[in-house]
Amino acid sequence: MVDNAPAAALIAEYRGREALHACNGCELDIARALGASLVAVGWVQKVSNLIINVNLGIREVDSGACCSSAASICAATRTKSWGRAADRLVRDVLGG
Repeated sequence: MVDNAPAAALIAEYRGREALHACNGCELDIARALGASLVAVGWVQKVSNLIINVNLGIREVDSGACCSSAASICAATRTKSWGRAADRLVRDVLGG
């Protein structure tokens, strides 16, 4: 884990253009600026008023290769569902 404060201006610049999860590699530039070896990007997609997808992708900074990715569906109206969705993402990303 790294503090992203030193790259706040770069993050704001990229966010001003588009969503970081869909910026075609800008997350790698941010991670390089922070000296990180891996970068994780998460995002939420609204499927309906009741259902959302919670997504996570992890990439190697040097190569840009995807290390891991996962998605989890949850009922957006229940707080417990968010916790379960996060637990599933962690389990799926860590392979256990």
